[in-house]
Amino acid sequence: MRSGITCTVFGATGFLGRYVTHHVAKSGSRMILPTRCGENERQHLKVMGDLGQIVQLDYSIRDEEAIRFAVERSNVVINLVGREWETRNFSFDDVNVNFAKKVAEISAEVGVRRLIHVSALGASVD
Repeated sequence: MRSGITCTVFGATGFLGRYVTHHVAKSGSRMILPTRCGENERQHLKVMGDLGQIVQLDYSIRDEEAIRFAVERSNVVINLVGREWETRNFSFDDVNVNFAKKVAEISAEVGVRRLIHVSALGASVD
């Protein structure tokens, strides 16, 4: 069963991401899963869909061309990327603000019909 939807899920290897990926794959959607981790951390995602239904890509949150490549064929983009702590390489703003903004801007540029963003920190303007 194919739904005709292509969905890119950023953050698919995280706690919420594995469940979202499983649910969307069950609906018959083609999945593009950009990840920043090694093969061992993402191998469990391969079996969530039929052969060829799930495509995994390597990317960096700072690489706009890789983000564009991941979303340009998609009808739906889901952003689940977030951090509850800062690291030497990534600040809160890098992950929770700048990356989310980049995904939204690039998705709009390439004509993605639906963008879903889940805040890891439950952040709001107020």
